[in-house]
Amino acid sequence: MSKLGTAALEYAQNLGWRVHPLRPDGKEPLLPHGVHDATNNPEQVRRHWSRWPNANIGVATGAGSIDVLDIDVKFGGKGLHLAEQARDAGLLGGWIGVVESPSGGLHVWYPGTTQGGGAVGKKRDLELKATGGYVLVPPSYVICKADNGTVLFEGVYRLTKTRERGATLDWAAIKALLAPPRPAVQLREWKAANGAASFDGLIRRVQEQTTESGNRNNCLFWAACRAQEGGAPATVFRDLATAAIANGLPERDAWSTVASAQRTATRRAA
Repeated sequence: MSKLGTAALEYAQNLGWRVHPLRPDGKEPLLPHGVHDATNNPEQVRRHWSRWPNANIGVATGAGSIDVLDIDVKFGGKGLHLAEQARDAGLLGGWIGVVESPSGGLHVWYPGTTQGGGAVGKKRDLELKATGGYVLVPPSYVICKADNGTVLFEGVYRLTKTRERGATLDWAAIKALLAPPRPAVQLREWKAANGAASFDGLIRRVQEQTTESGNRNNCLFWAACRAQEGGAPATVFRDLATAAIANGLPERDAWSTVASAQRTATRRAA
């Protein structure tokens, strides 16, 4: 087997981690169902890497494997700064492995759990890969290119530190420290045709969405439609978009969704 295939087999056989092949030099799954096709069956692993000997290795994260804290520093990412805050608060001590990524960031391994993943920071600078996720592991090699073909960075994932025993990462505590819940937005009540009403509930619904729910954009569209139908002032749409952006939705996408909802609700009312 290739070097990558041998490593994939070791992860599956020796550690019991479920692995799946990723595009050579990249991160995209090669199997039709991605991480859901990950396996620790040695014969299946051998077949995968016999078919794709240069495939990178994806490890399914979560219980029975590892949780991985992805500290992102590329393109001005603030992952290291956020990680230092969590470390100073005593929240990062249980690691069992540290991997240097080609972009200059770190993947910090912890014993796997059933907790969901998520991210904090404007650019998802600090992200937990846990239940339902996957992460590249050494000796995977990636090349990242700009749209014009320019190579932005490339290199191999390198395991630099290991410990035999560790403790699980308390992601909820890290989020509470670095991204505490925003207080409910206080807006003046407005007079609708059916009497006094408030848009606070719509904003709270958007605030309650998480990365794991996969419903942030749909919820924002629904809330913005209801706000438009109710004759909400511009400040409500601003706060709806701000709530979605705070939960990780890209700013451009958030405002585009709000505008689309306003147009849709207006057409319905016509």
